Amino acid sequence: MLVANRTYRKAVDLAVQYHGTAVKFEEFEPYLAQADILISSTSAPGYVLNRERAGNVLSRREKPVFLIDLAVPRDIDPRLADYDNVFLYNIDDLMAVVERNVEERRSQVGLVEDIIGSELAQFMDWFESLAVVPLIRTLHEHMNSIRASEVDA
Repeated sequence: MLVANRTYRKAVDLAVQYHGTAVKFEEFEPYLAQADILISSTSAPGYVLNRERAGNVLSRREKPVFLIDLAVPRDIDPRLADYDNVFLYNIDDLMAVVERNVEERRSQVGLVEDIIGSELAQFMDWFESLAVVPLIRTLHEHMNSIRASEVDA
């Protein structure tokens, strides 16, 4: 894992924390050729990764690279997604995935409620039958005593 930060010392600290390698922010472009995933999250007012800075490296890639832009405003120029094997996702894309997952879970609530209702009904039937067991046992014992007295008579 490579870590770049505008402050090199912060990059070093993060790299140590996550067992990676620190890279100077001004010199990260050559590393794009070997990266599989690039995650960017800065508070920069404009693109920190654009066609001028990264286009030459990305246009020659033969293996896919995933660019994930978590910044608002955006850090990565959307035109970089035009290159083959470059897949760009931003925070809006990720939020859409989260929302779809939440909706999928919400759509399952009715099914879960039906399952719970069915299981609860079965449990309540069983639980209520427990109150009848002593009565049945008493009747059974009483019938056995009547039978025994008739046999003895």
